[in-house]
Parts: sequence; C-alpha cells; structure tokens
Amino acid sequence: MYSEFIRQLNTNPLNGCSKEEKGLEKTISPRTRKQLQRKMLDLFMDEMEQLPRDLQWVLADDLVTAFRNRLAVFMKIQSRPQLQVQFSEENIARIHK
Repeated sequence: MYSEFIRQLNTNPLNGCSKEEKGLEKTISPRTRKQLQRKMLDLFMDEMEQLPRDLQWVLADDLVTAFRNRLAVFMKIQSRPQLQVQFSEENIARIHK
C-alpha cells in the first residue's frame, strides 16, 4: 500500500499541486535555514555532543532538509485526494518497520 502510494506520488510530483505546496519546493532563505539549524542543534545537543562541530552543523542541515521534504510530501497528500491514505496507527507502524 505505501509503496504504491509513493509510486503514484512520484509519477508527476508537481502536477495538481496547490500554490502552498509548490511554495515548499522553493528554497528557504539562508537566514531562516541557519535559524532552523540552530534550533536543531539546541534540540539534539545531547545526542550530537560527541561529533565535531562541523559535523553537528552538517547533521543539523540534513535534519532541516529532511523535515522540509517530509512536510512537502504530507502537504502533497493533503492536496491530492486520489492519493490520500488512511494513516492509522497500524499503517504508520508498518511504514516504520
């Protein structure tokens, strides 16, 4: 079920997207990105303290990118009724296996 959903989503990723959804595809300003990176560093300080500072920033940037990508996917789901999936607790558990 999930793989079929992803296949459909990737077929024409921007066709039928709402204006808000296309807005997420744009890059964010460098200032906003730095602010989000700092928040990620603060949030995961304990987990990242063993890494050198430059790798902490790389990881924080990856987290910001991953969050924005996931948000864009969920907004795409919301805007395309033919792709909506019932995200029950059981389905979510299967996705994360």
